[in-house]
Amino acid sequence: MVRVREALPRDAEGSVEEDVWLASVALEHEELDAELLGRVLAHMRERNLPVPLREAGLDIAQMLLELQFDQDALVIGLVYRAWRSQALTREDLNPFLGAEGLQLLAALDRVEQAHELNRQNPPMLRSGHEEQIENVRLLLESLIDDVRVALIKLCERVAVLRMAKDREQARREELAQESLDLFAPLAGRLGLWRIKWALEDLAFRYLEPATYQQLARALDGKREERERRVAELVVDLRRMLETAGIDADVSGRAKHLYSIWRKMRAKGVEIDRIYDARALRVLVRDADACYRALGVIHAAWQHLPDEFDDYIANPKENGYQSLHTAVIGPNGDTLEVQIRTHAMHEEAEFGVCAHWSYKEPQRRMANDRVGWLRQILEWHDDGGGPYATLLQGNFHDQRIYVSTPEGHVLDLPRGATAVDFAYRVHTQIGHSARGALVDGRPTRLSTPLQTGQRVAISTGSEQRPLRVWLDEHHGFVVTTRARSKIQGWFRRLPPGELELLGRRLWHGICRRLNCDPRVTDLMASSGFVSDSELFRALGCGDCSTLEMAALLQDAREDALGDAIVVRARNVTGLLARLANLFSDQQVELASTRAELMGEHENVEFEFGLQTTNGSTAPLATILALLERIERLRAVLSARLQCTQTGGSEG
Repeated sequence: MVRVREALPRDAEGSVEEDVWLASVALEHEELDAELLGRVLAHMRERNLPVPLREAGLDIAQMLLELQFDQDALVIGLVYRAWRSQALTREDLNPFLGAEGLQLLAALDRVEQAHELNRQNPPMLRSGHEEQIENVRLLLESLIDDVRVALIKLCERVAVLRMAKDREQARREELAQESLDLFAPLAGRLGLWRIKWALEDLAFRYLEPATYQQLARALDGKREERERRVAELVVDLRRMLETAGIDADVSGRAKHLYSIWRKMRAKGVEIDRIYDARALRVLVRDADACYRALGVIHAAWQHLPDEFDDYIANPKENGYQSLHTAVIGPNGDTLEVQIRTHAMHEEAEFGVCAHWSYKEPQRRMANDRVGWLRQILEWHDDGGGPYATLLQGNFHDQRIYVSTPEGHVLDLPRGATAVDFAYRVHTQIGHSARGALVDGRPTRLSTPLQTGQRVAISTGSEQRPLRVWLDEHHGFVVTTRARSKIQGWFRRLPPGELELLGRRLWHGICRRLNCDPRVTDLMASSGFVSDSELFRALGCGDCSTLEMAALLQDAREDALGDAIVVRARNVTGLLARLANLFSDQQVELASTRAELMGEHENVEFEFGLQTTNGSTAPLATILALLERIERLRAVLSARLQCTQTGGSEG
């Protein structure tokens, strides 16, 4: 079992010795206020909190302590399980947390409410995967605001799994599966390997108890002999490296049961063929020394070519770097050797925490790490499939890489637009985006971006997104992040203003489709209890303009029109552009007529629509075409018209 934190001090009866723990904090971590931590623990005792809650708090705090997090994080770690259990209130915590600490606690509270997943809850199951993806989004968005949110949550999950041994089997399995699906991949993406391995081993223990025990016995059965052999190999390897003039720290490496089992299952082999069940780790000064050490090891021991990985030349997505090689030792032992620099080891052990420490004066992260963390937000943007698949998948071939004017590289799902890019940079940039320069050229906000392009967003003075961005057929937005930010802005409008926006959109639909704007006929099939509710849904994008057109078609039995009339300024090439739009929307034409107007400054086109079995194209298709036509700069108006009756003018 991987150890993710030092064991808590316990007395002869097995109870945690809080005073001993506090004394070690005061001795080893002068930057922290051990007296404040002591007051927190004393308050928890005075409130007669159950011992498991206090011990879980110490467990979380110890993990955070070793990850070198700050005072507020440690205090929250101590009280978080009690807070979640409602054994402590905000008033209890006010004396111990400043404004920043309370803000961090509130962020954790939002995350907790967001990611509550009850797989036995029928309404949740009926809702499909969208709610669960939203839960993941809220967790990760909070992570970007403050990485401590994610770290505290991950440490808490380790503590919860440890305590779960006394829970009923169904609850243990539920917690374990959620940890494998969500929290362990998140820890891996953050480079927190010890936490990831602890989560996986604990989950493995609950989900496959018989297999876990069998594998643990197989490893423990020869523990003394194996530990003796590893110790001998450490001495041999250290001597070989010293002889070669390489200054190195050599040690044995902890075994990871879940990883061993997964490799056994994938390769269909017994444990003796799993090379990292016996492992050495070599830490050296620089990358050059890594490759020199590799040469010494391969010269002394036979290596297995198929088991070599160079993660220094080709780092993993989360920045992990190391050389991995499998060799046959002097007595025929097969073992894995990992070789890395001390800096690479710190990154591998602490991941994102290597850039976020209370020992740094301003507790700031490296810029490249902040940018990388923001990429995590896009895991779910590719859409389709349950959230576990989204988190664990590899989407390299489905992503593009574009840069800001300052040269910062961002990745987005393929097909993303300048609007998606703007919201990826900052929500306020997205809200106020009004144009884009791509590689220095003006480009429509709806144009899909390509890898290698440099994108600059032109912003207006008003931070107000455009409602048209939410209509999918216009192609302004691909990412879930951008869509949720836009919808969130509209949903925060006063209900009356949102309803008015929806009514204006509806009147625009009716104008284009040449129909009566009264919605009485629509209510029966719309599923909304009132027209106010319908218009608010239309205003915030819960209902699209094309869905309204489809409702209109269902409510009307008579044909609404068989021609499209376009009035525009008389500019060269307009007819060709209109013809292309008809082709793109797959709307077939029976005839075309053009008439010059207003001393030839304007022109009116009438496009007769091809009918099949007495019907033209669906109203949703026609509306999408009309909306695209009206987006052309030269166009003054576009509407559907019945040529037999002449229709109404307007």
